[in-house]
Amino acid sequence: MRRRSVDAPDLCCLRGPSRGCTTTLLADPRVEVNARSEDQSTPLTCAAAAGYVDVVRALLTDPRVDVNARAEHHFTPLTFAARAGRVNVVRARLADPRVEVNPRTEDQWTPLISAASEGYVDLVQILLADPRVEVNPRTEKQWTPLI
Repeated sequence: MRRRSVDAPDLCCLRGPSRGCTTTLLADPRVEVNARSEDQSTPLTCAAAAGYVDVVRALLTDPRVDVNARAEHHFTPLTFAARAGRVNVVRARLADPRVEVNPRTEDQWTPLISAASEGYVDLVQILLADPRVEVNPRTEKQWTPLI
């Protein structure tokens, strides 16, 4: 008998911050932890954008999860979290050594530029405190965190 794949993490992450639901699903090897939605979002992307830090942490414990998965316009979970002002999610993401801290969107925006453009001082401070973060990135229009 063929075992079918289960792609329920998206549903769990989109419906609310349920670490229990997420860990239960992650325990099943059939679950597609990197399932993609129409806009190429993954469960981690959805949880990061929504600010569900407990779900993000649960997903980060699974080695199958693509921690740098790119959605539409090349947004990563870190990009979504920085753009939405999700302080605790950004902290959780930066604590994971696998995370790409300077991912670029199609327009060459980084999480630092996104956080600065939205006026999230606390996120800018958190990002600048990480030595891996590029402090003078430029967008395709040559904007920087200060411009």
